[in-house]
Amino acid sequence: MIMCASVALANARVPLYDLVASAMVSQRSALAANADTDGADDNAEGDSGAGAWLLDPTAKELDGARASVAVAYMAARNQVTLVDASGDWDTPQALKECMDTCVDGCKKMRPILGARCSLQASDTPA
Repeated sequence: MIMCASVALANARVPLYDLVASAMVSQRSALAANADTDGADDNAEGDSGAGAWLLDPTAKELDGARASVAVAYMAARNQVTLVDASGDWDTPQALKECMDTCVDGCKKMRPILGARCSLQASDTPA
């Protein structure tokens, strides 16, 4: 939703500092892993048991998450604009690593968002 709002504002030519990209990481709970008794799994790499970290999880995966963090980021300002963490984190280091993963994902999304919005340097206000 954050990226959709950011792109909509940019397409409406609302003055912005930058486009805001977002990403989420969640950790699968033991209950969610045990619920998959049929062996069919959405994760092609097969690393979706209890404790597996999922980047941009689906709604179903998020419902069964032990912990999750969402981050919104403005690359042009190197600024995190939102952190929404919930659940049971093993250590503060685990939360930091997941936040760093989200920021890295946001940095990769920024050029794609800009291309979709056709933003040019001359289009942005001074």
